[in-house]
Amino acid sequence: MLSHWERLLWAPETRGGYDAIEKLGEALSTAMPYIEWPLGHYERQTRPKRPKAWHTMALIVARLVIGVMVEAGHNDPGISRNSVVARVVRNALIRMNFSNPQMITLTAIAAHLTRWDKKYGLTAAGIAALTTK
Repeated sequence: MLSHWERLLWAPETRGGYDAIEKLGEALSTAMPYIEWPLGHYERQTRPKRPKAWHTMALIVARLVIGVMVEAGHNDPGISRNSVVARVVRNALIRMNFSNPQMITLTAIAAHLTRWDKKYGLTAAGIAALTTK
């Protein structure tokens, strides 16, 4: 808005608009914390969900599969729901007779592996960095 009113500074009848918009911007910047959190900053009241029984085993199988794929020449194996890693992990978990196998979907496995990869990494370098800190 300031760039629009800056072009109107030449006219005496519109000259005050620029100053008004500029002061409004400063006032809004000052009030922004109160507009965003009118009752104070929100603090989470619930705890994170407990991990499922298959989560740990999925990570172990995924690390093994990724390691073998890297040795075979795949530099960056995917972990999305259509990837080989997710399919192998699902088949392994079903063969391990985890309860409720219809809930262990490719999407759930890929989501868990992606969250873990973002937080800790699934490669040997990521695990080494985690243990050396």
